[in-house]
Amino acid sequence: MEHKEPRLEALRYIDNAKETLKKAQKENGIYKDKKYVRSASGTAYLGAIIALSLIHIYYRLRRGESLQDVMRKFPNLTLEQIQTSLLTPSQSNSVVVSVGNGKS
Repeated sequence: MEHKEPRLEALRYIDNAKETLKKAQKENGIYKDKKYVRSASGTAYLGAIIALSLIHIYYRLRRGESLQDVMRKFPNLTLEQIQTSLLTPSQSNSVVVSVGNGKS
């Protein structure tokens, strides 16, 4: 099941990687089962790729690229996914990206 928000999807991948890694028991600080380490690494990698794509989109929009140009470069994301991941609700009809640090 795919989340509508790519940032939640990225976090889900990372959480899944952590759970998989727990299955690879440690002995003297070293994981014993390569299978689980490889699987967790691949899953975490995919989560990181999703997160980096969002950062890439954010900076392209900050540089002034149009939303249409960005969407052409990231055809796997819908307008709704980009808006819900990067824009605040009041900005959902514009191309202005939320930049706040969370402090008012």
